[in-house]
Amino acid sequence: DEVRELIDEVDRGRDRWINGRTEEFLSGARVNQADDMTIFGPLGGPGPRPGEVSPEELLARQAAMSAQFGGGSGSVEVVKTVVEGDLVVLVLIERNEVMFPGHDTSHPWTLRTTQVFRHTDDRWLRLHRHADPLILHRSLDQTLSLLEEP
Repeated sequence: DEVRELIDEVDRGRDRWINGRTEEFLSGARVNQADDMTIFGPLGGPGPRPGEVSPEELLARQAAMSAQFGGGSGSVEVVKTVVEGDLVVLVLIERNEVMFPGHDTSHPWTLRTTQVFRHTDDRWLRLHRHADPLILHRSLDQTLSLLEEP
C-alpha cells in the first residue's frame, strides 16, 4: 500500500511539473528531495554531483526547467518496482502531451524514468532520478549520432 501511495504521489508530481506548479512539486507533503539528490535529466548532460550546487540552487534550476512547460496531461506506467528494506526503486514510463511556449500544438513528452527513494518516518526522500526520452528503439548509428558534439 505504501509503494502504491508513492507511485500515486510521483504521478501527481509529474502532473504538477508539466503544469508549472513546481513549488507544489518541490514541497510535496510525502515526497521530498534529499539534499544530496542526483538528477540525470531528460535533456542530457552529466547533472550536478552532490555538493557541486546547493540544494537551493538545484531547486532553482528545476523551477527554471519546469517553467518551459506550458501545461499538459499524462500518466505513469509502472514497469517495475523494487523494494529492499527502506529503499524503493521505481522504473516508470511517463507519458505526457505537453504545450511548450512558442509552439501551437502539444508535443509528446514521453520519458523512461528510474527513481530511487528512501522511506523515513512518514515521508519519502528522492535520492536519484534518471529521465530520458529514449523510448523509441533506434539503430546503433542513430544512437551513436546522439554521442556526437552538437
